[in-house]
Amino acid sequence: MDNVTLKPGKYSLRDELGRGDSGPRLHPVNDTGVMEGGHGQIVVGLGVKCGSINGRSYANQDWWQTSPVAEILEIADDKSMVKFKTESGSVYTAKTL
Repeated sequence: MDNVTLKPGKYSLRDELGRGDSGPRLHPVNDTGVMEGGHGQIVVGLGVKCGSINGRSYANQDWWQTSPVAEILEIADDKSMVKFKTESGSVYTAKTL
């Protein structure tokens, strides 16, 4: 499978160490950070960006972006969760909250 669309809602994106972000936006991005596809999509070959479109603070970044997705590992039956591996070898879990 080359792409999955999570069910709508607020999203969370975390790696195996718990690093990441959450917010109303989760979408695929190309290597320059430009959105390519729809909200809630995980697409093999594109990075994933998750967070807020509006600044929440000046002390912390307001989004998290992965390297391109290499492989989709697991999908919940109700599409509320997708686990994937990136080209850099990190494993992420994206969820609808």
